[in-house]
Amino acid sequence: MRRSNFPIYVVGYMPQGILPQVMKEVGVHPRGMNIMLPKGAFVRLLIRDLDPRQANIIKQSMLSLGGEAAVPMGFLDFTLERGDVLLTGTLTQMAKLTDKLKLQPFGLKVLAEEIEEVLRGLPDSPLGGSRAFAMELPRRSGGKIVKRLRLRITRRRPLVMGVINLTPDSFSGDGLGGMVDEAVSRAWTMRDHGADIVDVGGESSRPFSDPVTAEEELKRVMPFFETVGGSFPLPISIDTYKPSVAESTLKEGASIVNDIYALRSRGMADLISKYKAGCVVMHMQGTPKNMQVSPKYERAAVEVADFLKDRLNFAEKKGIKREHLIVDPGIGFGKELSHNLELINRISYLFPLKAPILMGPSRKSFIGRITGRSVKRRVAGSIAASVMAYLMGADILRVHDVKETRDALDVASAIIHEGI
Repeated sequence: MRRSNFPIYVVGYMPQGILPQVMKEVGVHPRGMNIMLPKGAFVRLLIRDLDPRQANIIKQSMLSLGGEAAVPMGFLDFTLERGDVLLTGTLTQMAKLTDKLKLQPFGLKVLAEEIEEVLRGLPDSPLGGSRAFAMELPRRSGGKIVKRLRLRITRRRPLVMGVINLTPDSFSGDGLGGMVDEAVSRAWTMRDHGADIVDVGGESSRPFSDPVTAEEELKRVMPFFETVGGSFPLPISIDTYKPSVAESTLKEGASIVNDIYALRSRGMADLISKYKAGCVVMHMQGTPKNMQVSPKYERAAVEVADFLKDRLNFAEKKGIKREHLIVDPGIGFGKELSHNLELINRISYLFPLKAPILMGPSRKSFIGRITGRSVKRRVAGSIAASVMAYLMGADILRVHDVKETRDALDVASAIIHEGI
């Protein structure tokens, strides 16, 4: 991942949507469509930590193109040394802005190049980019690779990750403890109901939970992997932050490590690199034991995006393939209701990371806060949150109710794309 000199966040994006189809119905020439489509897609970019010289050049350039640039009052009278700029315009205006900035001093040529990178990474961008991702993940049995599994992630079909908790104390009330046969049966049912990934965990990360030893965690999860790991048709992720648990399960069928500590456990990144596994890096403020004790943020979406960017850079330095990395803003992990709502509504802040975005709102307490429903009665709220997360830009949804969520996402996608 290229190291950015300017922090850029996608504050809002209105893609071209059905505009290409309507233009075809009108009979527009393809070359004309290429010119006009970027004029029908709107984007808002937040650029942080600029000085007044940079900001004022950007503002004047954007205004000359018919766009807008909001700057702090202190930039106009030079009473503020550093600050943010919010750009609003069409993709055409943004592209022309980068052409202008490339001719300017004060590092603005570099900024222009980084804006171009961000624009190319927008969903369904008419500028030639996309948010389609492909992963090839090895599966092992007895420590040897027995097959390679492929995941393709597109906006037309978001992926569903089904949750299997092999714990006695899951927050969602679906912990299976030592019920291995039931867990295996549930995995196959999830496959039949449209899951793309199955996520297996042996330690609860619910708020205020105590950690368990690696030995206990392995005792809970290994019977499952030894039973189905080598033959199951879908990728299986192991929900753990312990390298010893990750390694044992990667040898017996796991292909992805879902790490709530985002590779901060000693040796975890090296291990994932060694096994060429997929990896979910998640944001969490604190630990499960204390994460819900008055979590605080100045700007939650910005801080989470910055953290995940840092962890992606760390992962790549450790040799983990860029295409094997997934980011998760960590809904419910050290967040109050307002933080969770902000993170779902501002998923686009993560677009510049150019990694698949996983969201796990299913059955979380913020849904209970909104609806007043107990954990087992949050199916409708969970589906609503998952669909909204998808509409806002999420690529993978981690859920307990696979069948219902798959159906809802398929309907939402069919409506957006006017087809199945």
